Amino acid sequence: MLTSRIDKQANTLEDINAQIKQNTLLITSATKSIEFNSAEIQDNKVKTANLEKQVSLLLKDNEEMKNKTVELERYKRRWNLRINGMRENHSNEENARDETIRLLAKIAPHLSGKLEDVVDVAHRIGRKKRRADR
Repeated sequence: MLTSRIDKQANTLEDINAQIKQNTLLITSATKSIEFNSAEIQDNKVKTANLEKQVSLLLKDNEEMKNKTVELERYKRRWNLRINGMRENHSNEENARDETIRLLAKIAPHLSGKLEDVVDVAHRIGRKKRRADR
């Protein structure tokens, strides 16, 4: 009876040792996973910090580009000229640029030779007005 009890305890100790080995392997595996995850987190923190710097620079560049675009549009509009009251020619062959050049030549005859080069584009804005029936 004593030997069977000793055998049972020996078997129990072997089972406990096997369980301890299995737990040790699980703990080692969990430790490796935790270390891997910790390294990945650190790597992601570094990448995130770099991306935040890049986004900040891109936002700054974007703002500068917007400001430059607005300034260029503003500069371009400085050369725009709006002529009010210019009569419409109701024919389909109306050329707003030629009419504008003629009008400007009347206003500033000393520039009439340069107006072909100076006036780039001319167009009417808004809807074409209907002729009043007489």
